[in-house]
Amino acid sequence: MAPDAVAGDEDFAAQFALALCLPDLRFAWHENPAVEGVVRRLWVATVDTTSWAAIDEKEDGGDTFTVWQHGPRRLWGEVEAAWARYTAHGRPAASG
Repeated sequence: MAPDAVAGDEDFAAQFALALCLPDLRFAWHENPAVEGVVRRLWVATVDTTSWAAIDEKEDGGDTFTVWQHGPRRLWGEVEAAWARYTAHGRPAASG
């Protein structure tokens, strides 16, 4: 799953759904990190900062992403599971 899908700037309904499922997580983009071959990185962290994940978008594009995780929780797995639930329900809108 592409990081843009879950933390894209345009999809408010998806962001809202993930925030409901994972209220203690925060997402932040890092554009042009100083990492060879990486164009941007999505950071996901718990509000208490005991767990974090970094998902790297590579220069060559494609559907392959590198995921780094630390702490007692596997945050990217939690994000993927929440996204799967959201899409399985037809990606409902944030409003009624």
